[in-house]
Order: sequence, then structure tokens, then C-alpha cells
Amino acid sequence: MKTRNDILAEYVRSRYPEIEKTFDFAAYSTGVALKEFGRCIKEAFGGTGKEVDDVCDSEH
Repeated sequence: MKTRNDILAEYVRSRYPEIEKTFDFAAYSTGVALKEFGRCIKEAFGGTGKEVDDVCDSEH
């Protein structure tokens, strides 16, 4: 069974086939990828909520 998101994706692709070639979509996709990367990094460092900059500053 298709999810609502699958149906929405099919609708957008059928109505706006050029959307994947636009700068707006590229920027949005990059933003999503960077957010996911940030979540992975946070999880890798134990998810303490401590900012990376704070850790670097405390070592000096």
C-alpha cells in the first residue's frame, strides 16, 4: 500500500517533471542532506547536546 508521501511524490513528479532540475530543489535537497548529516554526527558523539564548538573551546 502506498503512503500519503508516495502519492504526493508521484503527483508532484507528474505535474512538475522539471522540478528536480531547478535550483530551488537542489538547495532544498542539500539542506535536508545537511540536517541528516548533522543528526548522524550528533548521534555519533553520543547525542549529549553539547555543541562541537563548545568542545573545541574547552580544550584550549
